Amino acid sequence: MVNRTPWLLLLGLAACPPAPEAPAASPYDRCLGGDNAACHALAEDYLSGKRPAPSRRRVGRLYEGVCGTRYPADPNACMAAALYARACDTGDGGACAAVAELVATERVDGPAPAGALYARACQAGHAPSCARLGAAKDPATLREGCDGGAGAACFALGRAHATGQLALDQTEARHFFERGCKLREGRACAALAELEVRGIGGAVKRRAATTHFREACTAGIAPACLTLARHVEHGELGLKADPAAAFDLYRRARSLTEAACADRDASACSLLGVLLREGSGGPTDTKRGRRLQTEACLAGDADGCRRAAVGPSGRFDPAQVPKGAAEALAKACATDGDACLFLAVTGGEADLAGSCARGHGPSCTAVGLSPVDPDKLQRACDLGDANGCHHLALVKAHVEQELEVALELFRDACRWGSGAACTQVGILRLRGEGMRLDPMAATSAFVQACRLGDATGCAELGWLRLSGQGKKDVDEGVAKLTGACRQGEAEACARLGLAQLRGQHGLDRDPAAGKTLLREACTRGSERACLDLADAVDPKEPALVVEAATRGRKRCQRALLLCGEAEAWTQIWVVTRERAEPRVSPPPRCGGELERLCNDAREATAAHCAAEASACWTAATFGRRLTSMGASVTTAEAQEKQAVAWARGACAKGEAQGCAVLAEAHRSGRGVRQDDAAADRFLAKACKADPGYCP
Repeated sequence: MVNRTPWLLLLGLAACPPAPEAPAASPYDRCLGGDNAACHALAEDYLSGKRPAPSRRRVGRLYEGVCGTRYPADPNACMAAALYARACDTGDGGACAAVAELVATERVDGPAPAGALYARACQAGHAPSCARLGAAKDPATLREGCDGGAGAACFALGRAHATGQLALDQTEARHFFERGCKLREGRACAALAELEVRGIGGAVKRRAATTHFREACTAGIAPACLTLARHVEHGELGLKADPAAAFDLYRRARSLTEAACADRDASACSLLGVLLREGSGGPTDTKRGRRLQTEACLAGDADGCRRAAVGPSGRFDPAQVPKGAAEALAKACATDGDACLFLAVTGGEADLAGSCARGHGPSCTAVGLSPVDPDKLQRACDLGDANGCHHLALVKAHVEQELEVALELFRDACRWGSGAACTQVGILRLRGEGMRLDPMAATSAFVQACRLGDATGCAELGWLRLSGQGKKDVDEGVAKLTGACRQGEAEACARLGLAQLRGQHGLDRDPAAGKTLLREACTRGSERACLDLADAVDPKEPALVVEAATRGRKRCQRALLLCGEAEAWTQIWVVTRERAEPRVSPPPRCGGELERLCNDAREATAAHCAAEASACWTAATFGRRLTSMGASVTTAEAQEKQAVAWARGACAKGEAQGCAVLAEAHRSGRGVRQDDAAADRFLAKACKADPGYCP
């Protein structure tokens, strides 16, 4: 029997051809099925016009969820937005950014505001969206981004409030930095830590600042690593000194700056130069470090210029600023306030007013000092600039006589890092001027001033310790006064020298050492030291007394400008080149009567005339001292006549001091004829104007 099964099978196969393959899914179906690449490709086809405008029936529910229920004016854009939105919902950051772009350019209304969509893209890891949010100028977009969870947007909002690009509000700035830090934005953590350390926009929070510096460092912010390393190295912010941990932080800062510098980040190259020149976190390479800082400078980085000009001694040398820096900084000045300021203090033309308007506090300070403009100084202070706050406090204290306001401003500036302001807090508290006398608070302020490197603060602290005003500590007192003297503080040399000369305040008598210090103080401008030295060396030696008279007159003429005329502040400029920022010098302390003269001047215009009279009278007194040494008194006589002329004008205005000078002149017959009756009349006028002059 023949087996026919295979044939029958073949016949069956022939009769029943194989079923056709199922048609391939359309791009639309693949997109709905989760193929994000298909969504992107189809969306791009619609946007480019490769596909015809879709019908509403064609896109159905997908279309309506993005573009509403009405057929739009640009159906292709809406179809593309719908397809991108489908991919965005699955976590595709690029798709979210594409929808955001269509919303931002107003081609579609969109499923959400553009800022929120960019925030979703940023959260999904789309770096360009993060960058776009950080650079956005529109507050609404920034808020949408921050609310949507984009740390870059929160950081940008905080920075805008901190610099006054939005309403200047350091409390709001701190709030947004905190939000950004919680969203793991390293720059926000670093900015928040800086505010917490200084107590700007809220309370001082050193422990929290440490945490936030560490988070910023972990996020790759090299300056935060460097700042934290210094705090750990020196045991600051409540941390225990830990050299090993500090080295690890320096090494991380070095690694981060190496990578960023390789990508041509000028600020990173400048910072890397610091680490190389210091040998922090690795081997020392002074030559390469300075070369990197020079390159950063020529790329327009102000810190690079300043650091490149710091020599081996650690001092800034303007002659070492790299050639070509001015041109580079002039270009950078349009956007970088530090570049404007450095250009200005090194003699270049810079738009400091524009820099101030853009929210750069030190530029506001510079503009506010030439001529003196309290409003500009107030803005600098509001922007957190310690130097601006310090000089606003000087205006309040010495021109407007608002001592309580000045004290608060000095405190802020001190907390923000101004040693000179800390010294002023101590002086006000020690004298109790316009407030409760508080020696403990004064001592604390001088300690902080000295820690910040202010020589005057160190000198004041040393004198308190040596003289026993509070805790007496002879060794510490001598050490602080010696250090301040070495830094050029003449009064520190004078006080220590006199104590050694006479064997006072627990010191052994050492005439040789005392005279050496007094001579140094005299050379540096202390007229009191010159007179003390003249008495100690040889009462018949006129040269030192001449030095005292000359220096005393010049020194107190500067003080008179501050005491007498607010406009004269414009004439007193001291550029602290080591810090590359302009500042006005604090009122010099002339000692004795002249110091009281400044403190007693209440009415600027009247006080100016009286101040000039007293200054000339005191200078003439020095001159008269020369008479006993056989020197000419021609200069003294001329000064006395000038003093009498100025005093008449002051006394006519009711200024007690002017009347007192006239009384003394008539009593002694110096500058006018001797007349006791006239002296009594003028003394009575002085007494009536100010009981402090009553006999």
